[in-house]
Amino acid sequence: MKSTLEVPTIWNEGEISVALARAQGRPTVLAHYVEAVKQRFVLKMDVRTAQVRTQFLRSQIEQLELGKQYQGLVNDLKAMETEQENRLLKLQVENDELRNKRAHEGALSDLRLKKERLAAEVEIEQLKAQKRELRRPAQPASSLSPDQQRRLKRLEIEDKLRELDRLETEDLKKARNEDERLRIENMYTDKREELREQLAKHLV
Repeated sequence: MKSTLEVPTIWNEGEISVALARAQGRPTVLAHYVEAVKQRFVLKMDVRTAQVRTQFLRSQIEQLELGKQYQGLVNDLKAMETEQENRLLKLQVENDELRNKRAHEGALSDLRLKKERLAAEVEIEQLKAQKRELRRPAQPASSLSPDQQRRLKRLEIEDKLRELDRLETEDLKKARNEDERLRIENMYTDKREELREQLAKHLV
């Protein structure tokens, strides 16, 4: 009878079961065989596969009823099962945390889109109001001279520019990332250019 047992090249429960039975009564051979099987088919596997194979090895050894001298081997396999269960639990917790994080990020993204949509709707309403204003019948001529009217308009536009700078500073402080910061800067740049064009018309 061989002093060692050959470990299969691929996981084969039938071959392993027969080899364990042949090792009955030879504690050293059995211990070496189980260790070789663990090294080849258990320790390098993913947690779920390793757990199933560890349970198989333990159940096969327990079925042989080899006696107290093999209890240490059984205990080692049980300890491996406990460690594998703990790793599975940890993986489950990490997966749950990742799902929650993605859901939270998705909710924030939806809120940002809603905010941008509302801002666009407000701007559209402002443009509609300006259009209605342009269609109104001409009002009686102002008592102010043309030069006074231009200066008054310049002051109004300059006030709007200062308010725009203030609002931009506040929104930039609230930006969550670089993309959102760039989006805010672009939005305010467009509005600022529009006001500056209006201001240039009244500088003539």
